[in-house]
Parts: sequence; C-alpha cells; structure tokens
Amino acid sequence: MQIITGLPIALEWLPGLDALLLALKAFNFPPNSEVIVPSNTYIATILAIIHAGLKPVLVEPDIRTYNIDTRLIEEKITNRTVAIMVVHLYGKSCEMGYVTRIVKKFDLKLIEDAAQSHGAKWRDKLTGTFGDFGAFSFYPTKNLGALGDAGALIMQDEDLFKR
Repeated sequence: MQIITGLPIALEWLPGLDALLLALKAFNFPPNSEVIVPSNTYIATILAIIHAGLKPVLVEPDIRTYNIDTRLIEEKITNRTVAIMVVHLYGKSCEMGYVTRIVKKFDLKLIEDAAQSHGAKWRDKLTGTFGDFGAFSFYPTKNLGALGDAGALIMQDEDLFKR
C-alpha cells in the first residue's frame, strides 16, 4: 500500500480485477444490489460485480464511441441500483458530464474502470478521478502495461481508502 503525498488521492497497487472488486466491496452494498455497467467491456468488469455478490445491469454502447450510451443509463435505474461502473475504452473517456449528473440525481456511487484510458481526459479532467474509485490495469496488453499482472486503485476519500 502506498499513499502518494502531495496529491489529493490515495493509491493502492494491485491487479485490475482486484481493484474493481475491492472498490465494490468497500461500500458494503446489500447482496444482489444492482450495478449499471456497459455491455461492451472486458469480462473482468462483470466478474468483479458478480464476485462482490452484486447484479450487473448491462447498458448498450454508443455506436460512435463504443463507451456506455449515457442516454440509456437512467432507464435502467431501479430502487436496487447502488452504483454505476463506467468503462473508458480504447483511450476514450466516457461522457462524464451526464454520468456525474445521474450519480448525483440518484445518489449512486461511481466506479471508473480506467484500464484502457491512462492519461485520457474528459474536459481537462483525467479519467479515474470523477468517481469514488478509479481502477487501472497495467496488464501487458493495456495502453500502459507492466511485465505481469498489475493495477492500481485511486480514491479521494480517506475512509474509503481505509476500508
């Protein structure tokens, strides 16, 4: 575990799937709560939700970006929805303005899978820094790869970091 001093975030080094799983478990959501997630994603995103005892609710991608179609998110929200997990794909950020408005409107948690968006921005703000958690993977096939399985989890809340 490492805390980067001078930055308003905490950083934990671990594989990408584990980063997503720990982010979900930190909230201690009730079993079978729903997490909205794009259908166009790598299996690790869905596995993290299932391994946390939660239910993935799939939203189709926007054909122009292949990221989650933000226009379809709100219709998927139910009284069991606890979080949105966006996935920034192919070095492109999701449309985070709309996502953050939905999160606030419905009092949801936001987890960003930024495994393929190292250094990408939405309106001058880096991916992984919009939500409660930003999860990064450094698997060798990623945009920024390591010599093995590696990842990081960033957050701005010290209580979440301790959990």
